Amino acid sequence: MISIFRIVASRFSAAFIGPAHKMPQAELDICIESIKSHPDHLDTASVINAYKMRGLNVVPDPFSASIPAAIEDALTKQRPLSLIRIGDGEANLLTWGAYPGTKNLDRHVVESIMSMQPDSYRIHESRIIDLQNILLNAISRADIVGVLGLWRSEHTTGKKLCKLFRQDPRGISGHWRGIDYMLRLARENRLNRKTIASAHAYFSVVEHLGSILPHARKLFVITSKHAIVKKLSEKYPGLDIECIEVGKTRTYYRQLPDQPVFLQEVYAALPRDMRGCLCLVGAGPWAEPYCTWVKQRGGVGVDIGSGFDLLDGMITRPVHKRIDKKKLAGYKL
Repeated sequence: MISIFRIVASRFSAAFIGPAHKMPQAELDICIESIKSHPDHLDTASVINAYKMRGLNVVPDPFSASIPAAIEDALTKQRPLSLIRIGDGEANLLTWGAYPGTKNLDRHVVESIMSMQPDSYRIHESRIIDLQNILLNAISRADIVGVLGLWRSEHTTGKKLCKLFRQDPRGISGHWRGIDYMLRLARENRLNRKTIASAHAYFSVVEHLGSILPHARKLFVITSKHAIVKKLSEKYPGLDIECIEVGKTRTYYRQLPDQPVFLQEVYAALPRDMRGCLCLVGAGPWAEPYCTWVKQRGGVGVDIGSGFDLLDGMITRPVHKRIDKKKLAGYKL
């Protein structure tokens, strides 16, 4: 625990920049050239094969029943399991300093992703390595890691991605580097013995939730969505459900705290023995350590992110709009 919270934080450095247009054109050009030089990253078959060549078990279909089956098996056998997902936000944090020549872009994307989180804190650029270590630790301990590039709801090209990058450097750099960096970890054998799934694997979890929950001794829900807990209780009246509320930092503090007190609160709220318990998590990049702690206590931690929105009948991501409407309607509690 001490190592996790050994984050000596302060105000964002004055070196952090805001608007993307203030970034040197040379940095934008570096990223655009990288996109153009790796068309294989946009080819799902190529990305899938790259992971398989490392001897990894790959489940590219985000609607595959094999992911829910693995969760059910772990709950039935009271075996700990962690399913995390590395999306563009997590990639923004992971890849700080990982690519030469883009210092200002790195600062911009980290500042942007941190500002988007309801739970956040003041952090100096010199301490970003602590965040990276938290995420890398979660990846190393996970059983199933959701990654970008295995599945796409629509075809895209390098030319289109470059255009989008100019409009949204934060999101597109996170998407692009999320693919490239996770493939790098695979080549470095840092994903060995893990199942590599789509970063959109929450679709399958939400779809099969009715078959998963009967295997759970108790359900924990880590979310800021209060209505979800009520709806789950109404639909599954025989299930013991406990909510660990998150997303309160910006509401409770007039100014962001200097330390990640919200992490400490969730850590303390999790029971010591979680064998046979399922924990569904929606907390941005903080979902990764939360799922890790659940696994450490014997439970099954699953990062479903915006899957909570689908359960609540809300369409909050562009990808949701491209899913069959009948299927989406079936997700709603």
